[in-house]
Amino acid sequence: MRSKRKELIAILFLVFIFIFQAYAHEEWIIPQEILQGDLKTIIIKSADPVFVYFEEEPIFLWKENQEWKGIIGIDLFSSVGRKKLMVKSETAEKVFFVEVKNRELPLRFITLPEKWLKLSKEDLERIKMEKERLKFILIKDWENPPLWKGPFRWPVEGKITDRFGTKRLINGQYVSYHTGIDISAPRGREVYTSNVGKVVFVGPLVLEGNTVIIHHGIGLYSLYCHLEDIRVREGEMVEEGFPIGTIGSSGRTQGPHLHFSVVFRNKKVDPLSLLDVLGDKNGRKVF
Repeated sequence: MRSKRKELIAILFLVFIFIFQAYAHEEWIIPQEILQGDLKTIIIKSADPVFVYFEEEPIFLWKENQEWKGIIGIDLFSSVGRKKLMVKSETAEKVFFVEVKNRELPLRFITLPEKWLKLSKEDLERIKMEKERLKFILIKDWENPPLWKGPFRWPVEGKITDRFGTKRLINGQYVSYHTGIDISAPRGREVYTSNVGKVVFVGPLVLEGNTVIIHHGIGLYSLYCHLEDIRVREGEMVEEGFPIGTIGSSGRTQGPHLHFSVVFRNKKVDPLSLLDVLGDKNGRKVF
């Protein structure tokens, strides 16, 4: 009996040594919690290839020096609770848990003319077609490597007038959720791309007005809406800080401003979270 117990202890000790050696040359920076609608980075220091899965979904990793980096994005309407994150290497695997926490959504009461809420049959059909087209655009080329260079920047100098996640009660009954941030600025002020990327959409939309969408690689997109004019073309590569248009009030809006939003791998996320994670906090020009 003692002999078998010694054998079991020896086996467990060898397993422990194997796991310890497998991870002895690796370090992890994994978030313990994340809000609905936020982004977080993960960093794994390893000379060998590693693979990461968040709730069974593979996380795109890129290598900088001896570090593997990736981004976790949580949709605004994602369920809360403990989520599994698995790191795999060629010799072992390790499981972490990330707590997705509830985002408190501010409530805003808005009064609009009834005619603004009544869309024609033609407009409704057009909106449906636009959403289908954008949905297709925003799920393409996710496996492209990061195109951005350096920190993301603020797209226009102005004042935030509506934040991400605001629950809007319009005329006391219609409810919508704000999936970007509104930046108020004078009509005609230049709007700049937040970072290097490829222009994947340019055009007028019924609700969003004149819109530009830029893909920054790995399924990370920035959207610029309600522009007065547009100065870029689809398929064009743009550098960080390139003027893509000017502040306007095209589409369904009450006044000149920029609606700035971010989509990461089909998840609506807070642009301020992007700037916190990958941006230059000192470069924000918000007044």
